Amino acid sequence: MNTFFNSSAGTGKTYRLTDKYKKLILENNIDPHEILLMTFTKNAAAELKSEVIKKISNEILEFDTIKEDKQRYLMQRVYSAPICTMDAYCKDILQENAIDAGISPTFQLAENDEYQEILDELSHQEMLEYISK
Repeated sequence: MNTFFNSSAGTGKTYRLTDKYKKLILENNIDPHEILLMTFTKNAAAELKSEVIKKISNEILEFDTIKEDKQRYLMQRVYSAPICTMDAYCKDILQENAIDAGISPTFQLAENDEYQEILDELSHQEMLEYISK
């Protein structure tokens, strides 16, 4: 099942997403590692993860029927669940398959400032190649 939320800031996306996430885990018994929760920015991903952890920990503490070892296991799964930015998720997939992709498994993503330098250099090279033809 895929769900896509697209709405303006301040409309309750985080609340709806974290509530749905909590229900999938606690009511439908879906492993947190089977759910991919992605967003665009690191801040949004951190906020989502924080809210998910808060909601689920509050919920499981209210249920005396969930044994302590199951609570601990569930929270460990939530802490390590894929709640991230799209680029971080793609990086993880690429690192897992780096050899097949023909790149070094220790590659690093460029930071914001580096993107502009890379684009400038590529543009410069393309322009020189175009002029030489």
